[in-house]
Amino acid sequence: ELVGSDRPDAEAEVIALASKLIESAGVSGELHLGYLGLIRAMMRMIPASERPAVMKFIDKKERNLLAKKLQEIGADHLGLLELIDLKGRRALDRAMELAEDLAKMSDATTPEVTKAASSEPSASTTTSPSEASGDRATRSDRAAPSDLDLAHFAEVVDLLDCYGVNATVDFEIVRGLEYYTGTVFEIYAKGLGAQNQICGGGTYMLAGLLGGQETRSTGFGIGFDRIMEIVTLQEKPPAPVAVVFMPQVRSEAVRAVKELREGLTVPVVLDVMGRGFGALKQANSIGASFAVIIGPNEVEVGKFTLRDMSTGSQETLSLKEIIELLGE
Repeated sequence: ELVGSDRPDAEAEVIALASKLIESAGVSGELHLGYLGLIRAMMRMIPASERPAVMKFIDKKERNLLAKKLQEIGADHLGLLELIDLKGRRALDRAMELAEDLAKMSDATTPEVTKAASSEPSASTTTSPSEASGDRATRSDRAAPSDLDLAHFAEVVDLLDCYGVNATVDFEIVRGLEYYTGTVFEIYAKGLGAQNQICGGGTYMLAGLLGGQETRSTGFGIGFDRIMEIVTLQEKPPAPVAVVFMPQVRSEAVRAVKELREGLTVPVVLDVMGRGFGALKQANSIGASFAVIIGPNEVEVGKFTLRDMSTGSQETLSLKEIIELLGE
């Protein structure tokens, strides 16, 4: 969660983080990005009693039922079906055109609603009046000028491109009008069938519902159970390197561990139980591939003993030589 910023920079940072986390798990995800403001504005043109059914058909991707319902209630002129069918940059361009049309329709039918929304006091010192009214409109069903302003959303899309994040604009992403307030996103993965969403989130303002100050936030949740179904786990972790030392050279041993950890990609385990050379038994029990042995004699000559735990053979090397040998 990133709390306290209403800038597109904050939204892009959080979404890029979510994408990177999925990627770092070795999962190939497809990021879809939507904006609830425009969908919310369209919903206000639909009778309140019909909105739950329309939202259900959008969420469940029931195109035929959605088309039939929109025609039945006389709302097929809004462009909702066309909007959710388009994907990518074309969807954003068409959304901007539809926003202009909706603004004209809203001005022609309910000018007093827009006036009421824009004249309300700001919800917080960090949120502009138009944005605050848009967020409150999420829960109060009032129109808000910011709902039809897609410039903010377009900035998020452009910033994600700067991050190198491949995002598909998709206004079919709704995620719940009562919770999220603007930008929403979902990440999908192959190999999970119909339940292929592994991550989802967006912008929201919930502090006010709990008695706090309205604060713009952006966050996401990850479906770890679904990721575990498709992630390829490393079959066997790399064997660690154990560092065994005598108590009187503890400082030198810690410095050596620091350099080993910086120079090697495998885990380096330091005996913190004060077992001295008796820690060699522990090194064997944890499956260490090598043990670096440090005693007063080794410190004096500046070279440590490297023992191959599988053969028992050992040689005396400098720390640099040990890193080069084990790093091959």
